[in-house]
Amino acid sequence: MSMFTRLSEIVLGKKKSVTINGENFSGKNIVINGTKDGTAVVVIDGTPVLTSTVKIDISINGDVETVQTTSGDVQCNSVSRGIRTSSGNVTVADSVAGGVTTSSGDVECQDVAGGVSTSSGDVSCNTVCGNVSTISGDIFN
Repeated sequence: MSMFTRLSEIVLGKKKSVTINGENFSGKNIVINGTKDGTAVVVIDGTPVLTSTVKIDISINGDVETVQTTSGDVQCNSVSRGIRTSSGNVTVADSVAGGVTTSSGDVECQDVAGGVSTSSGDVSCNTVCGNVSTISGDIFN
């Protein structure tokens, strides 16, 4: 039985600069694991780099392949595959080549090649090639 619960996984593809809780790091793969006592452990490319009992705030300086998170806002330039979050707003400055799915959170981006789905949140995108759905929220174009 694992002593960690995976909270987030971010695949950057190429080594990129990231800012986590105000500290600068670089790497290709970021995993945030939660422990039973509520502590979050940030692991970059297999090496633990930060332990925190406060909310983890990640800013990605560049493009991302995929983002999967259970809780927390996602902000980046562009995404080549897709974003999935259980709870958190998604803001992409440019385009998403895949789809965007969030259970609870707003989605704001330019163009989405796939679909956009949120159960509770607003959707604001320029062009969406797939379907757009929200149960409790507005859709803006």
